[in-house]
Parts: sequence; structure tokens; C-alpha cells
Amino acid sequence: MHSPVSKADRFENGSNLAPSIYRPDIDGLRAISILLVLGSHSWPAFVPGGFIGVDIFFVISGFLITGIILRQSAEGSFSLPNFYARRGRRIFPALIIVMAVTYAVGWAIMLPSDFSILGQNMVAGAIFASNLLQLKSVNYFAAGAAYNPLLHLWSLGVEEQFYIFWPLLLLFVRGQRSLIIAVTAIALTSFTISAVQVISHQQQVAFFSPLARAWELMAGAALAALHVKKSIALPIPASLKAVVGLGLIIVGALTLDKISPFPGWNALLPVVGAVLLLDSPNAPTAAILRARPMVAIGLISYPLYLWHWPLLSYLAILRSGSPTELEIAGTLCAAFCLAWATYRWVETPIKQSRSTIGYLSAGLVAAGLAGIATVWDSGMTWRFPIEIRDIASLRPATNPGFRKACFLPPDEGAAAFEPSCIEAGDKPLIMLWGDSTAAALYPGLLSIQQVGSFRIGQLTASSCPPMLGLEVSERRSCPEINARVLQLVSEVHPTTVLLHALWDTDKDLKGLVDTVAALRALKVPRIIIVGPVPMWKRGLPETILSFYRVHHIIPMRILKGVSGIDRDEKMKSVAAKLGATYISAWQTLCDQHGCVASTDATPAGITTLDTAHLSAAGAEFLMHANRGALLDNDR
Repeated sequence: MHSPVSKADRFENGSNLAPSIYRPDIDGLRAISILLVLGSHSWPAFVPGGFIGVDIFFVISGFLITGIILRQSAEGSFSLPNFYARRGRRIFPALIIVMAVTYAVGWAIMLPSDFSILGQNMVAGAIFASNLLQLKSVNYFAAGAAYNPLLHLWSLGVEEQFYIFWPLLLLFVRGQRSLIIAVTAIALTSFTISAVQVISHQQQVAFFSPLARAWELMAGAALAALHVKKSIALPIPASLKAVVGLGLIIVGALTLDKISPFPGWNALLPVVGAVLLLDSPNAPTAAILRARPMVAIGLISYPLYLWHWPLLSYLAILRSGSPTELEIAGTLCAAFCLAWATYRWVETPIKQSRSTIGYLSAGLVAAGLAGIATVWDSGMTWRFPIEIRDIASLRPATNPGFRKACFLPPDEGAAAFEPSCIEAGDKPLIMLWGDSTAAALYPGLLSIQQVGSFRIGQLTASSCPPMLGLEVSERRSCPEINARVLQLVSEVHPTTVLLHALWDTDKDLKGLVDTVAALRALKVPRIIIVGPVPMWKRGLPETILSFYRVHHIIPMRILKGVSGIDRDEKMKSVAAKLGATYISAWQTLCDQHGCVASTDATPAGITTLDTAHLSAAGAEFLMHANRGALLDNDR
């Protein structure tokens, strides 16, 4: 994420300071940054915007690295090979150790699909391109991001890309005027890219892209240019700059959150705040930053950043996404201990040695090759017994309900429904209408078809709940699809319409009200709403793996790592108000002993294929348990 320049990298990093003076306030600022990040990752409810700590690190890096390059260039002592070697000695040691330990733990506890993703991140981390990998991989704030132990290397990628290209550019800049023009042009262009991408709903790209982040490093670079070239500071009283700078950071940390447009304009809060604090080393407020505990934390901030996320990620994996507060606190204590040990016994000795860069580079290459081998071998499935391999091979696509033309993927419109989606004949017709979780119910209906003697119609589409008029960002064709389903209902006259989706009870359900009203207008005899299925926080296969690792059996039920009772109660109330029959998937699959994980304690009986999509076995279990409600008028 950042490469602190501290006591071992002494240089003049403030105006009106003698050369080679160490500034403890910068380590104190690093402490604020890393504490914000730790708070955001551990207790986001209290520090919702703590992720801005990374932006502060970007500013610090731009300030310090630019200062080093400009000063050594002015003295005629700057050397690109020496610069890169020094960065390598600073960055590689802790990174190699953390990646090695992360890989070893992943080997023991990760399913092949997740371990393969870890391999991809190992490769990207080894070539400092993790941010580029994440551009299309995962939303930083998505729930699943917590299970990627090397996700945090994205920020290290941004900084390393800066370290590679910025020195090369500075070598071609001559004179103060050209330097100011270059910094200003890069900063304005980058900020514009960031703001435009955020406004145009490309926040994922803006968050990870070096083009959208460069202006934050340039902010620090601009301040360093002012200090080194003219020995002037921003013409504002130091005490005022420090108070305003600290205030901006506090405001950002407390008011921003994971749904805030970011970076863009909101990133000005931490960036401007960091610039003001860096420019006021002698302000009274800086005494807080110079305090011994703050400096101590700042000195280990780099290894602390590297260690904390894999530890928290593996804690979430082992605890099925639901660690206790005490476990989180204990994990952070372990991160501090490992960070101090890494700083004391790894970083410090290696920084003082000039003959280690070749070995360090070889270590990083080895980490990358391990990642390549892992991806090539599809996550090394042979690490696990056959039962776990069978579970790991399960995918939602294996459910017969995800059949072509009756379940529409994101790129298909309503016209793709085929006549075969509605069985021909004169028997009573049960019409299945909803999103992908509804499609997963299809094999359950098939399993009771012989008992009930009815026809099945399936009209389902991904990310499209059966709510008329609902506009879904993930699928803009949803209103068109639902309108087409309603038209088909009016043509084929089903005796029962079965409505199901990944119900989001925190949002307006007016569309469902309209759907039920429209079905009543068409005189559909029975309307059944199937409530939300249990939500496995990590996914049921991963949760079973955690259980199997300790107990060496596939459980029939699991109590932890699953939720849904609140949504079930809300949907039951909604169905009652609408006068619709309600089938509670939660009450069918869950009781005081937990939710059904496998119907027969074998991989074939696994009930859910990911976080929410039922398997054929799970759908059959649910439909058989509720066949009385389903077949009441359809015998």
C-alpha cells in the first residue's frame, strides 16, 4: 500500500528544515492512516469512511518520493538503479513473507475455486498489478471481498506503478516552471478522470485505476516540489493548516461510507487534509502526531497493513463470515505483533544490506510462479478428500432450472422465452415466475409433478424479481421481461402462479403489490409467494468445508453463518396483506438446530450451491415439504 520513508530514509522532508532531519510527525500521520484502515475493516459502523487512510498514504508517498528524487537530482546523486533497488529492499521483504504465509494458509483452508483466485492475486501482487486485476474482479466494498486475502495489495500496485513511471518522467523535467506544469497537468487530468468515472457510475474503475488515483500522489508531489525547490510552504498559518487538515480527515472518516461516490470529489477530504498536515510540521497540533505511540505505530504501518487484511479475511472464512468482536480484536493484536516482528527482524536488517535485492527479486518471482501453478492446476483440487472435491465442483449452473430459454441470462430479452417453457396439455398449470432463485425451484416442482399431475411453466430471468415496473440497475430489461410474463399468463391461464425472488425487504415492494393486483385482474385462482431462502454468508459449500475441517463429516444442519429469518417474517406479513398463500422457505429449511446443509449428509444432498441458489436436492426438499400448499387446487 505504501512504502514509508522513516528513520532509515532520512532526508529533508519539510520546508525550513535542515537536510537529513527526521520528521516524526509523518510517522504519526501514517499511524492515523493505518488506524483508519484498521477501523474501517474491523468496525465499519464506527469508522465507515476509514478507507480514506489509503488516500492519505498516497499523498505521503507522493510527497516523500518526489522529495527524494528532486533533492538527489539537484545534488547530482540520483540514480534510477539505486532508487529502484532501495524501493525493492523496502517493499519486497514484508510483501514476500505475507504472501508466503497467506498462500500456505490458503492451501490448507480454501476450496479450489477460491484458492485459484488467490493464485491470480499472487501473480498480480508479484508484478504489482493487483489494482488492474481488481478492475473487473470484485467491488472493494462487496461482501465477497472479505474472502480475498490479498485484495488489499491493490493500493500497493497503484504506488508501485507511480514509483516506476514518476522518476522516469522527472528525469525529463527541467526547471521549476516545467515541473509545476507537469505536476499540475497530471493532477488535473487524473482528477477529471476520477470525477467523471464516479459520476458516470464507473466507481469500480475509478477506485482501482492508477489514472484515477494519480492526482492523489501528485498532491504530495506538488507540496514536495514547493519545499525542495523554493523552501516555501503554503502561505497559511501553520496552526490553522493543521487544525483544518485534521478536521477534513475526521469528517471524511465519519461521514463517508461504502455507498459514497468515491474517489472523485469526496477524495478531496483526505487528500487536502493530508497535504495541510504535511505542510505544518511545527504546528501545536503536530505534537499529537509526534507522540511516541503514534510514531511507533507509524514505523510499523507498512507491515501492519500487509498483515491485517489476510488475518481478518481468514478469520471471516473460518468463522463463516460471522466472527465475534473478541475474535476481531484478537486478530488485530496478532497483526500488530506480526507487524512489529517483521519491522524489527526482517525490514530493518534488510534495508541496511545492499546485497539482498537479487534474492528478494527471486523470492517475489517464486511467489508469482506459485500463483501461476495454482491457477493452472485449477486450485489444486487434489488437496482435499473426494467428498470435499465433490462439493467444490458444485455450481448453480448444475441446477436443471437454469435451462436455456426458460431462464434468461443478463444479455437476453423477453423475446427469448420459448413455447417449450410452458408444458402443453390440459392439466392444471403451475407457473414459476421470478429471478434466478426462482429458476432454482424448478427441479422441486418436477419432483412432485408425478404426485400432483400438473403442468409446469417456467418464466425466469436473472436479477429480475417478479415486480411489475421495477427498474433494476443490473438488468434494464426487467420491466419488459415482467410485462411479457404477464402477457403470457393472460394467454395460458395458469391455475397457480408461484412468485419467488431474492426478496430485498429493505426496498420498496410496491412492484410486488402491482404484480399480485395484475394477477387478480386476470382471475388467476391461486397466487403463492415463496419467501426468501436462507442466505449463507460465505456460501454453503465454503461453510461445509469449515465444518468438515474440524469434525470430518458433512453435517445435516449448520447453525452459524446463515441468515434470513427477519426477511422471512417481513415477506410473510406482506403476503398476508396481499391475500396470497405464503410458503416459508426459512421455516421449511431451518429450525432451532440450524438450516439444512445436506439432506442425506453426502455431497449429493447439499441444499444450496452458493449463498442462496438451491440445488436440485434443496428444491426437492422445499417443494415436497410444501406440496400440500402447492397442490391444494391442482389435483
